[in-house]
Amino acid sequence: MLHVVASCTGGQAIADPDVLVAAFRQADEERGRLEHVRVHVSRAGASGVLFLGGMVPDVALEYGRELFEKAVMCQPELAGWSLSHCALLSVA
Repeated sequence: MLHVVASCTGGQAIADPDVLVAAFRQADEERGRLEHVRVHVSRAGASGVLFLGGMVPDVALEYGRELFEKAVMCQPELAGWSLSHCALLSVA
């Protein structure tokens, strides 16, 4: 399992982190690689860790970016958000 850490900013503040978790889950429906998501939201944006299974590090990092883009497109509440940081956290 690989852990990808990401931060995002912009758009409207989201009070409920479950909105972002649901958006990531919906974005991953096709491939089913997202095992778990941890999200923290604040007025400044959001940060979180994506737990991705069955991928090599470079692919997991790119997939983390792809998931964010899909999540923003599928949830109107995330309009205007952009990815400010995405990096591989660890290999477990």
